[in-house]
Amino acid sequence: MGDAGTVQVSRPWVVRAVVTASLVLTPVLTGCGTFSRTEPPTGVDQLTIPTPSPDPADFVATVDNPWLPLEQGRVSTYAVELPSGGHGVRTVSVQSGTERIAGVLTTVVLERLTGDAGGILDRAFYYYAQDRDGNVWWFGRRDADAEGAGAEAGSGNPPSPSTAPEDTWRAGEGGAQAGLVMAAGPRLGDGYRTAYLPGVLEPVATVTEVEKGRVELEIGPGGGEQEAPGSVGTEPGAVTSEVVTEVYELGLGLTRREEEPSGQIESLTSTLRR
Repeated sequence: MGDAGTVQVSRPWVVRAVVTASLVLTPVLTGCGTFSRTEPPTGVDQLTIPTPSPDPADFVATVDNPWLPLEQGRVSTYAVELPSGGHGVRTVSVQSGTERIAGVLTTVVLERLTGDAGGILDRAFYYYAQDRDGNVWWFGRRDADAEGAGAEAGSGNPPSPSTAPEDTWRAGEGGAQAGLVMAAGPRLGDGYRTAYLPGVLEPVATVTEVEKGRVELEIGPGGGEQEAPGSVGTEPGAVTSEVVTEVYELGLGLTRREEEPSGQIESLTSTLRR
């Protein structure tokens, strides 16, 4: 434990290699609130994933799921081993503002990846909301430089703005739908889409391991080339067919992420609650 309000993470990591020929979805039962069926069964009871018409009344103002806590002012830092052999730092900051998407008030998260020399490699806003049962949904992404955000002082030049649909999308626009990024109670074998933009963004997450205080997800393409699946701490905006393994710990959220075959690894180093 570091200074007050800061959780320092220092422990050896063991990540199990995951090789899957296919991702199988299992049955979904009834809808949650006014959520209506659009996807094959997913194994997460009483949810329809993704959801084409979320009811704002089904959602709450804060994201406090202990597997993915996103309270305002929370800042998580990750050490990144880049495929190039270099190193970087990813900072994930929960913003004080909110944004309404598809009628739902969402929590805004800014992710910023810098390289060895301090230059910005990627910067984007992510939008999440939690339903009344504690499930966390992904409602969109916006490239932070697409609208002239510019470089931050002392951080080098910003990346070129992206116009790719997987880099900037919002649920309810252009066929995009909100997907599930973390269930209230993760269950071994559950599978679900984390987002849905037809033909562009169709990642599927499968719960591959559940232990006391620890959950492991495997995330891969659900059809065609996909953006690296969206959850806090992930590499945003890259079209890929890679399989990603993510580890979440109770109270901390995402603590490790590993891409195969690129080999990029991200490990949580600290969490600050401002």
